[in-house]
Amino acid sequence: MKKLFYRIDEIADLLYVSKQTLYNQINSNKKNGSKFSIPPYIKLHGRLLFPIDEFDHWLQAQPRS
Repeated sequence: MKKLFYRIDEIADLLYVSKQTLYNQINSNKKNGSKFSIPPYIKLHGRLLFPIDEFDHWLQAQPRS
């Protein structure tokens, strides 16, 4: 069966940031609007899940330095 979602720890590893940084950025976006570029996610049973296909598209759309 094909995996459909990444967990937050997997996303943190892929983006080279801590889980806490991701949580902080998500919470900041909720309070202050979309200040940080965050991969698309859903919340299911209190857990943040990131659809793999949407994450891949989001990653490709990010500016490169």
